[in-house]
Amino acid sequence: MYTPGTKVMSFITAVLVTWSFLGNNTLTTAYFIANVFLAAIMLFSAVVKDNLELLQMQMAGLLFTILTDIIVLSLYGKDMRDYDSTDTTKFSLACACMLVICKPFFTFFTFREFKDKGGELSAPSFSVSYLHNENGSSGGNSGPYQPISGEDGV
Repeated sequence: MYTPGTKVMSFITAVLVTWSFLGNNTLTTAYFIANVFLAAIMLFSAVVKDNLELLQMQMAGLLFTILTDIIVLSLYGKDMRDYDSTDTTKFSLACACMLVICKPFFTFFTFREFKDKGGELSAPSFSVSYLHNENGSSGGNSGPYQPISGEDGV
């Protein structure tokens, strides 16, 4: 299966963000800053090879900007469409929508690249096993630490 490179994805992101601001500028600066920052991370991860942290940042940025783009387009898209119904405004709104449609695919391809380079994603575990001893009860002198007073607690 063909996986587009990070350079291609960052180029598409940069072009669609630029085209989405061709119409009147009713999209917020949060939309612009988040997407330009994402394109910069994508370009930087294309230049610096074999860096798993950059790919993780890219995936987190893609997921964050998907949510941000949906919120911004739902809040300001109607204003943008009704305010000025020129062809340029419709085109810029369509580019913003195309970018939202492309981002889940970019996230999938970034995840595949991350897995191919040996990265592993696992859910964070929030265990509090250091509070329990071997019997499952809390308290007592459990864990790798030795008590300051002797074994009998005196």
